[in-house]
Amino acid sequence: MPQIRPITDLRNTNEISDICHAHREPIFITKNGYGDLVVMSIETYEEMLETDAAIAEAEAEYNKNGQLHDAGTALASFKEETFWISTGYDEEKKQVVVVTVRYSPSHF
Repeated sequence: MPQIRPITDLRNTNEISDICHAHREPIFITKNGYGDLVVMSIETYEEMLETDAAIAEAEAEYNKNGQLHDAGTALASFKEETFWISTGYDEEKKQVVVVTVRYSPSHF
């Protein structure tokens, strides 16, 4: 479950750091009730970059040859539980939008 904290919680940097490292997911910081910042550990950030690079590679491969792969086969090749987190800001509703997809090989 994503952590959403007010900006005043940033006064206790050790607690925020501990939470980021323990949960290995970003913390969403609000200011006056609206999404303002995202804080995460270096490890989580690097994992996000790796995921982005893998997505970019897959898109480039698809654009090159137009071939799609079966999702079940591709997911079965993962050896550990994987999370994808996407965030955005809904201008109309003035709120942070978070989409989390969880995959565990034991489900297949």
